[in-house]
Amino acid sequence: MTDLTQGKEGKQIIKFAIPMILGNLLQQVYNMTDGVVVGHYVGQDAFGAVGTAFPIMFLLIAFMIGLAAGISIIVSQLVGAKRADELRRAISTTYWVTVVFGLIALVVGLLIAEPMLRYVLAVPDVVFADTLAYLRIMFFAMPFMFIFNTYSGLMRAMGDSHTPLYFLIFSTVLNIALDIWFVAGFGLGVPGVAWATFLATGVAAVAVTVYAYLKVPALRIAPRDMAFDGTLFRQMLRLGVPSALQQAFMSAGMIAVQRLVNSFGIETMSAFNAGGRIEQVVTMPIMNIQMALSTFVAQNIGANKMDRIERGFRVTQKIMVGTSIVCGAILVVGARLFIRAFVPTATPLVLSLGASYLIMMGSMVWIFYIQSAMQGVLRGAGDVMICTVSTMVSFGVRLVLAYLLAGTALAQHAIWWTMPVGWLVGLIIIGTRYKQGHWRTMRILSRLDEPKGEAA
Repeated sequence: MTDLTQGKEGKQIIKFAIPMILGNLLQQVYNMTDGVVVGHYVGQDAFGAVGTAFPIMFLLIAFMIGLAAGISIIVSQLVGAKRADELRRAISTTYWVTVVFGLIALVVGLLIAEPMLRYVLAVPDVVFADTLAYLRIMFFAMPFMFIFNTYSGLMRAMGDSHTPLYFLIFSTVLNIALDIWFVAGFGLGVPGVAWATFLATGVAAVAVTVYAYLKVPALRIAPRDMAFDGTLFRQMLRLGVPSALQQAFMSAGMIAVQRLVNSFGIETMSAFNAGGRIEQVVTMPIMNIQMALSTFVAQNIGANKMDRIERGFRVTQKIMVGTSIVCGAILVVGARLFIRAFVPTATPLVLSLGASYLIMMGSMVWIFYIQSAMQGVLRGAGDVMICTVSTMVSFGVRLVLAYLLAGTALAQHAIWWTMPVGWLVGLIIIGTRYKQGHWRTMRILSRLDEPKGEAA
């Protein structure tokens, strides 16, 4: 485990972020493998089916993602403050939350899959059956996804960003092998890649659980000692619910965007899904640096080392600016090559639309990068509500403009060219909040000293 309250700030943040960046690049490979394999071996309709299912899956995991953010803030600050007993109670409470919400996501997902595809997304008949089959199988993998991501998040919050990477490498390689085997070997088509993901995720979840129990004493909690701390849970909710609402709003917004995309037909669906996958590759490293900064900030707030936070933030800003320049140039120059790599059978329209998406990203992504460092500080300090407001307003502006302008000469191009307008609105909101400095006076751990609820 890494103590982020000691050593050179920039070096610590970069060292901690690199495994997370590599891990999330692998996660994107993991997520994209299904689409790439069916795109190569089945066709662009199958690729569209897999991409269309993602917003519904994300809707159900959104709450857990948000709650995990609240958990991470508390765990990191407890690590920085060296409050071991409360740390173990927080971990135990996290285990309960993971199991319960994982099962809820499975049941709810199976119930809403068909009506969401038919009535909300209006998925075309040509890909409806494949999309539904893929989605139903993926919901059975959700409890495993929750378990794997919970252990990975806890390890990172405690300062270990390397071990989750190793397990993700294993899971990704297994998923790719199974994808190709099931689709190219057995000809299972779209359901085949879903079953491959289910098996790979299940094996990874079991493996990381066994490792954590045997090798990480802080995470080794016997079933008979699994306590549920009401006070800690309430603080997790206080910090996590705003992020959960943000994720849920984003997911609902993605569904609305996907519906608009679907209205333009299968070629626009394929172009948008390919561009979206590449967008994830470009933005996730910055989100990982933001997460690393948040962990750094949380540990140092727990240790009451505010001067280190200032220095760490300045270094992170420089990293964000440099990365945005490099990534933007690569996207603009290689736009068509990237789209063809995802959809080898792409028609000229798919190539043109996909390239338009990526050129926008390359030209404007710097706006998104700049605000990410500020969000990292605010989240680490526990000032999460403003991050939620910023994201919701930003995405709302983009969504409204996309629907208004889709009926003009911009047509489907409006779906992605309205994104930087939303980013700019978000930057203004986050920048104003950061300058106000309210985050400097927040004290999350002091709330844990209030009278505690009963532990189960």
